Amino acid sequence: MKDLLKYFKGYIKESLLGPLFKLLEACFELLVPLLIAGIVDQTIPQKDSHHLWQMLLYLVIFAILGVVVAVTAQYFSSKAAVGFTRQLSKELYEKILKLPKSSRDRLGVSSLVTRLTSDTYQIQMGINQFFRLFLRAPIIVFGAIMMAFSIHPSITIWFVMMVLVLSFLIFILSRLVNPLYATMRNMTDTIVNTTRQQLQGMRVIRAFGQDKKEIQDFNRLNDIYKSWQIKTGVWASLMGPSTFLVVNVTLLAVIWTGNQKIQEGILSQGSLVALINYLLQILIELLKLAMLITSLNQSFISAKRIQEVFEEDDEDISKGLAQ
Repeated sequence: MKDLLKYFKGYIKESLLGPLFKLLEACFELLVPLLIAGIVDQTIPQKDSHHLWQMLLYLVIFAILGVVVAVTAQYFSSKAAVGFTRQLSKELYEKILKLPKSSRDRLGVSSLVTRLTSDTYQIQMGINQFFRLFLRAPIIVFGAIMMAFSIHPSITIWFVMMVLVLSFLIFILSRLVNPLYATMRNMTDTIVNTTRQQLQGMRVIRAFGQDKKEIQDFNRLNDIYKSWQIKTGVWASLMGPSTFLVVNVTLLAVIWTGNQKIQEGILSQGSLVALINYLLQILIELLKLAMLITSLNQSFISAKRIQEVFEEDDEDISKGLAQ
C-alpha cells in the first residue's frame, strides 16, 4: 500500500495546506464556547449591551474566518485528491495494457474496468474526506478536551471516558464492516462480469432460448448482493444509535455534576454552558468520524484491489518478437 503514496508527488504542498487550514478552522470553533460563557457570566447579569455587541462582533468575525479557511481547506484537499487520482489512473491504465493475457483472464476484464473507474473514484473520495474530516476530528476532540480541562479538570474525566468508549465502538464496528465491504466489491465484479457476458452473447442466448435461465442467474446474483448489502447496512447503522447513547449518558453526567458544582460555587453557569458546547462539538465530530470510517474502509479496499494489479508481472514482449 505504501507504493501508492508516490502518486502524491507534485501535490505535497496541497496535502499539507488542506489539514493546516482545517486546524485553523477548528481553533476558531473552539473559541466560540468561551465567548458564549462570557456572555452568560458577565454580559447578561450586568446587562452590559456594549459588551454584548462586542461579543457578537467577535462571533461574526470567527464565523467569517471559519468559512474562508474551510473553503480554502476544501480547495487544497480536492486538488490533492484529484491530482493523486489522475496520476494513479494514468499509470493503472498503462499497467493494464501491459498485462499478459493470462493475468487479464485471471483478474477479469470487468474487474479491471471496475478498478480503473469505480475503485479509483472511491480512493479520490477517501483522500478528499481524509484531508477535510479525518484530520479535523482529532483536532476538535482533543482541543475540546483541553479547553474543558482548563475550565474544570474533574468534569473533563467524563469527556475522556466518552472518547475512549466511542473509539472502542468505532474500532469494533469498523473491524466487522470492513470484510463485508470487501465481499461486496468482489460481488460487484461478478455482477458486472455476468452482465458483460450476457450482452456479448445476447444473440446466442436468444437463439438457444436461454433467456429465462440468464434472467434467473442474474436475479440470483442480485439477490445475494442485496442480502449482503442489507447485512452490511445493519452493522453500519449501529454506529449512530450507539454513539448517541454514549454521548447522551455523558451529557446527563456532565449536567448533573456541573449543577452540583454550581450550587457549591465552584463552577459558573457560563462555564457549564461552555462544557456542554464542547461536549456537543465532540459528539458532532465523532459522528462524522464514524461515518467517515466506513468510507475510508471502502477506499482502503479499493486501494488493495488496485495494488493487486500493480503487483502483476508485465507481458514479456521480447518472447513474442523472437517467435
